[in-house]
Amino acid sequence: MPDTAGAQFNPQEVLGLLMGFKETAMLRTALELKLFDAVGDGHKTAEEIAGLLGSDARATGFLLDGLTSTGLLVAAQGRYGLIPGSAPMLTTTSPRYIGGIAKTAASYHEWKVFGRLTETVRSGEPFTDVDAHEPDFPFWIDFAEHPTPASARGALMIAEALQPWYGELEAPEILDAGCGSGTFGLTLAAQHPRGRVTLQDWPAVLQVAEGHAKVQDLADRITLAPGDIFGDGLTGGPYDVVVAGNLLFLFDPERAAALVRRLAGALKPGGRLVIISFMAGEDPAATGHANVLNLLMLSWTPGGQLLTPEQYQDMAAAAGLTGIRVLRGGNTPLQAVIAVRPEKEGLPS
Repeated sequence: MPDTAGAQFNPQEVLGLLMGFKETAMLRTALELKLFDAVGDGHKTAEEIAGLLGSDARATGFLLDGLTSTGLLVAAQGRYGLIPGSAPMLTTTSPRYIGGIAKTAASYHEWKVFGRLTETVRSGEPFTDVDAHEPDFPFWIDFAEHPTPASARGALMIAEALQPWYGELEAPEILDAGCGSGTFGLTLAAQHPRGRVTLQDWPAVLQVAEGHAKVQDLADRITLAPGDIFGDGLTGGPYDVVVAGNLLFLFDPERAAALVRRLAGALKPGGRLVIISFMAGEDPAATGHANVLNLLMLSWTPGGQLLTPEQYQDMAAAAGLTGIRVLRGGNTPLQAVIAVRPEKEGLPS
């Protein structure tokens, strides 16, 4: 039985959950309008802010009042201002601006999922009009354009874990499978003066990843591999490192295990397979975002789900890999499983 010792029911939290989507919608709208830029340093009226935005003054006033009630603005005598310390997150000129992340954290694609969640839970079936496996699925393009801090910290975690072995390689070859933004593979490539990375994903996603490579001055060290990771998308190799980042939960466990075997086969002897992802766990209270992702996979895929580190370890072992270990921490909610292709083998077919 679940241990209920210390658990407390909070009616206010329940009411907050019921109201929360409205506050999210107000914040997302304000970010899309660049409203916080318009409010700026000086206290302005709704009419002045609407003039800067090109929006309706009456409607803008309602939104400003709503944002004030949530604690995102201050107001006095009909004039509005930013909360002290909020500008770095809320204004577009700041490198800490969250507007890009909002496109995934408060995605319209996800809102569609949760708007139909009752129907999905009753049926247990994914949407018939949406498939996250389709080439250039719009959510993955948004996700690639706006990588999260969790991904950046996770990339540094695995880069550190692969040292000193990785640093001693002469010219490491990396495959970032289902690369999205390319954060994992590009970070690894940047850690070695002769590191090269093959970025694999659907074509439109790869255009975004290529842009990130250019910004990081790594464009001359990448190869693009568009296509299906189960088909023509897996090219080149063998590789010293193969990364599967936030990828395997898109598939049912049997298909995920098949992909682990396929990726293991793309490694050089002694090479490392890195599975880094949000992962499930025994305590649902400790794996919050993984639980949300499970509901997305329920709606978007035929059988995709978050798995535990132990399940990924079993898949790696069944693929003939050894030296399997789990990484946690690194100031990121992501976990990683790292496994080694034996120097002398046969891998299972």
